[in-house]
Amino acid sequence: MERLASCLYNLLNQLNRRQEEEIDWHRIIEGIPAVIPCDGGAIRFYNPITNKLSIIASFGLPREYLKRLREVEMPEVGWTIIKEGGPLIPKDYRIHPAYQAWKREFERIGIKTNVVVGIFIDGKFLGFLSLVRKKDLPFKRSEIKIIRIIAGIIAKGLSRFYHLRIEASLYDFFHRIRARYGYRRFFRDVLAMIVRCFNVNGAGIFILEQKLLKPLSILGDTLYTQPKSILDLPELLENIDVRNAFLLDPERSEQLCRSGNRLAVAPLLLHQDHRGFLILCFPKYYLLTNDDLALLHIWSSAISSYFATIHTLRRVERERGRMVRFTDDLLRSLATGMELRTPHFRNHASDVARYSVNFARRLGWNESRINRLRTAALLHDIGKIVIPDQILNKPTRLSEWEWRMVKRHPIVGTEIIEGVSGIKSILPIIRHHHENYDGTGYPDGLRGRKIPTESRLLAIVDTYQALISSRPYRPAHTKREARRIIEEQSGSRFDPQLTRFFLDNLNHITR
Repeated sequence: MERLASCLYNLLNQLNRRQEEEIDWHRIIEGIPAVIPCDGGAIRFYNPITNKLSIIASFGLPREYLKRLREVEMPEVGWTIIKEGGPLIPKDYRIHPAYQAWKREFERIGIKTNVVVGIFIDGKFLGFLSLVRKKDLPFKRSEIKIIRIIAGIIAKGLSRFYHLRIEASLYDFFHRIRARYGYRRFFRDVLAMIVRCFNVNGAGIFILEQKLLKPLSILGDTLYTQPKSILDLPELLENIDVRNAFLLDPERSEQLCRSGNRLAVAPLLLHQDHRGFLILCFPKYYLLTNDDLALLHIWSSAISSYFATIHTLRRVERERGRMVRFTDDLLRSLATGMELRTPHFRNHASDVARYSVNFARRLGWNESRINRLRTAALLHDIGKIVIPDQILNKPTRLSEWEWRMVKRHPIVGTEIIEGVSGIKSILPIIRHHHENYDGTGYPDGLRGRKIPTESRLLAIVDTYQALISSRPYRPAHTKREARRIIEEQSGSRFDPQLTRFFLDNLNHITR
C-alpha cells in the first residue's frame, strides 16, 4: 500500500503542472513497476489528424522495437478496446484477432502477457496505457484495477488542459471577431481552432446556394472541395433547421470526405433565409461524445452570429455610405446656393473642401477627422447668407459698418449649424477659421495653439483659394503671387509649421 500511495502521489504531482509540456511522462511510467510487477510498458496517445498512435513514454522495451513502432497507424486493437470498454487482456495474444498485426513484434521481444487500458476524457478516446510481461503470468484483477485507476487519474489530470484548450479556442474566436480582418483568413484560423479543440482530422464551413453545398473554407485534405447537391444528402436537408449537431452515417459521409472517415454536422443560420453547415471530419471508428456535439453546436451558433453580424455591418456600411453621399451632396447644394448669389464665389467651398482634405491626408489624419474637416470646409462661409448682395459684390472698399457685418459671418454660421444634430463637432472649426496666429483675427481674438488645428489649416487653404480667384474688388492672383503672400503672412496670420507644410506640398494639395 505504501508503494501504491507513493506511485499515485508521484502521478498526481506530475499531472498538477501548470503546463502540459511540463509533465514528465517517463517518471510516471517508470513508477508503475513498483506497484505492479511487469517487464515493460508504454503510454501511447492517439492523433486523429494522422490516425496514428505515438509513444510518449516507455520503459523496458528494446530500442529496436521503439524505433520501429514509436509511431504507428491506429491498430485494430485500439478500436477493440474502445468498443469493449477495456481493459483488453487476451489469454493468448497469438490467437487474439486484435493482436494479429503486432504478432511478430511481440514474439521478437518475448512478450507472454499483455494488458492494455484505454485513457478517456469525458468519454473521448485519448490513448492507451499498456504493460507487458515476459513470463506467462496473467495480470490479477487487483492489478488491473490499479492500472485502471492510474489511467483514470491520467485522464482526469489531462482533462484540465483539454478544457483549457476549449476555453482558449473560444476566447481566441471572439478576440478575432473584434480584430475584424479579412473573412477568408478569419475562417481559416477559426477552422484551425476547431480542429485543435476537437482533435479531429479536418473541418469545413459549407454554404447552401441553389441546392448546391459549396465549401466556403476547408482545413485538411479529408474533405472534398467540389460542390455537392444537397439532394444527395437528405439527412442534411432534413436537419437544416435543427438547432443541434448530429452525426452523419459513414456511407453518407463518404460523399463529402475520403473513405474511412465520418462526419459530424452542425447547421449554420447565416442571415435571412441563407443556410450552411459546420462539418467536422474524423476517423470512422473515432468516437465523438454528446458533449462534443453540444460543443459543436456552440461553435456553429458563434459562427452563425458572426455571419449575421457581418451581414448587418455591411448593410449598415452601405446605408452609411448612402447617407454620407446624401449629406455631402446636401452640403454642397447649400454651399452652392450661397455661391450662386455672386459668380466670384462659385466653386469656392468645394475647392476649399478638396484642398483641405488633401492637406489633412498628407498630414496623416484619420478618416473621421478628415470627414469632419470636409464638412466644415463646405460650410465655412454659410454665415455669409445673411450678408446683402450689394456688400458681397461691392467693387470698392467696405465701410466700417459693412466690414463689421462681414466679420460676423463665422458667428452666424455657427448659429445656423448649431441646430443641426450630427455635425455640432464642426462648430469651433467654423467659428475660428478667421482667427490669426498672432491673435489679431476675429471673432474671438484667439492666438497660437488656442486656435483649433482644423481652423488654422482651413485659414491657409481658404485664403489661398480666394487669392487665386477673382473678386469684385480685384482680379485673381497668379499661383506664384498667392504663394508669396501666404509665405509673407506665416507666423502672423498663419501657423508657421502648417504654412511651411502647405507650401512644400502645394502641388499635391491643390491637384
